[in-house]
Amino acid sequence: MEGRPVPAHDAAAKSLRCHHEVFVAPPWPEIFENDAERRQTLEEASLTYDRVTEAYLDYGYSLVELPRLAIRERVGFVFRHLRRA
Repeated sequence: MEGRPVPAHDAAAKSLRCHHEVFVAPPWPEIFENDAERRQTLEEASLTYDRVTEAYLDYGYSLVELPRLAIRERVGFVFRHLRRA
């Protein structure tokens, strides 16, 4: 996205897997805001999300999308999901 070279970590990404599922949090326009650490625009964040999720899928991961809920409820979702795994 930024024209920077991407190191070749193919073998490590495929063989050093901790789990087959990855939690993902898509950009949430209603609460999106910029700060010192989050400098991307919503559009850039959406493109980044698309590229990252595409890479995870290319490496054979299953994606678990975090629901757009209050923080406590999101944490509960993660814990319930992990207990089933």
